[in-house]
Amino acid sequence: MRNGCETAGAITPADIERLFPGWGVWVSDTGRWWAARLVNLSAAELRAGGRPFLRGLDSADLMGSVEEQERLLSSMDEECRARRAEPARTDPGLARKSARVFGGRVDQVREARHFVGEAVGDVPVRDEAVLLVSELSTNALVHTASGNGGKFEVTVCLGSRRVRVEVNDGGSASGTPVARPLDVLAGDGRGLGLVELVADRWGYEGDENGRTVFFELRW
Repeated sequence: MRNGCETAGAITPADIERLFPGWGVWVSDTGRWWAARLVNLSAAELRAGGRPFLRGLDSADLMGSVEEQERLLSSMDEECRARRAEPARTDPGLARKSARVFGGRVDQVREARHFVGEAVGDVPVRDEAVLLVSELSTNALVHTASGNGGKFEVTVCLGSRRVRVEVNDGGSASGTPVARPLDVLAGDGRGLGLVELVADRWGYEGDENGRTVFFELRW
């Protein structure tokens, strides 16, 4: 096996992170392997085919993808540029809409994941949509009034080549949602840092009386 690992099952997330320090690696609750760059890509790197986020069926599959990315960008400029959140706005190209309200309890995060998975159906970004709505729903419970006896609403807008997911929460006096540096192994969720890495677009609107945070994925 490549890189001195005897079997695919013997490879751990920590093994891949030691080989490629610029990546954070974890295994989702669906058994998929994921890797996220720990820094943002520059515009030139994105144009060259660089990807901030990778998914693999198993450890060996993911490690191969990371290796390909490292080779692809080995000669590129390493200067990074962070993306800013964009104002939320309606996209007329997203026609099919589903919405559901959830109680402000931790067990409802699982229900929100199931709802989004069913709503988007068999699209190439289904796993990513489920992963990100889990992060936004958790944020709503931890950081807004939704988690203090409130509720949150998840809306899915599906188009022919993209999906937009919105999470409406109970609002917070803490201010604007900000993507913190990504810690992929954080026990309290990876939040907007992961959303920023994975989504093609994300943004927010609202205030202490209620906010909507959204992300969009394209394929």
